[in-house]
Amino acid sequence: MKVFTLTVLSVLGLFTQSALALFPCQSALDRVDLALMHNPAPEIETMLSREDLSEIIAAYYSPNQYFSEKEWSRVTSQQHKQQILDKWIVLLTAPVWLPMMGLTALANRIALKPDTPILFFQWRLGRNGKRFQIFKFRTMTEENGVMRNTNIGYLLRRWKLDELPQLINILRGEMTLVGPRPIVFNDKNIDASLSSLYPFRLFVLPGLTSLHAVNIDPKSPYNTYTKDRLEYDLTEINRASLKQYFHTILKTIFVIATGNVRTNAPRP
Repeated sequence: MKVFTLTVLSVLGLFTQSALALFPCQSALDRVDLALMHNPAPEIETMLSREDLSEIIAAYYSPNQYFSEKEWSRVTSQQHKQQILDKWIVLLTAPVWLPMMGLTALANRIALKPDTPILFFQWRLGRNGKRFQIFKFRTMTEENGVMRNTNIGYLLRRWKLDELPQLINILRGEMTLVGPRPIVFNDKNIDASLSSLYPFRLFVLPGLTSLHAVNIDPKSPYNTYTKDRLEYDLTEINRASLKQYFHTILKTIFVIATGNVRTNAPRP
């Protein structure tokens, strides 16, 4: 039987009637995870007590399960500082990355068929579980039902040029320069033993680069890569600081320059 996992998120402690309206169809669901950004609102506490839902609500998460009040205050303060730095860094470096983005877009236009968009959009989960569309340059195209690299797809991933459009996501406040990579919306390939920790990553903004991206061996098997990635993500959130922020940015530049990047990861 196919298992479907629905993650329902209470953004800023508010749980709307429209969200509650989802639950009359619980017979079609096998499991419900609730990721709460704050302590449960009264509506959610009422819902958790419903007998008809008790068997499928597997777990719920809130910051007080992971952080003390002091730790949570530090995390939110660090996020605020990063967002300010993000915008300054992205704007000040615009004379560098805007021409690079323009040339990459032109090269991608030449490499792709005329009717194929040069950008790739994908739904991801951001801070507080808010869905947003991540932007990337397209590096693969479908041919006879098979996904294949474009002529320049490998080169774009090798130099991480396909990620440049995410600077727009940062300016829009949907991402930060350094943080856990955004979770793929409705990711059904998360290992069950790790899934309970994934909501932890929704308490902060997702990043363009991350601690795991500059530390994990890019040739590691997918299962090992996923487990190590989550451990680095948790460390990154718990120990976030401006020192770590700038160190990760500089190390990312070094990793890309030396070619020690993952170009074929099954997850971005």
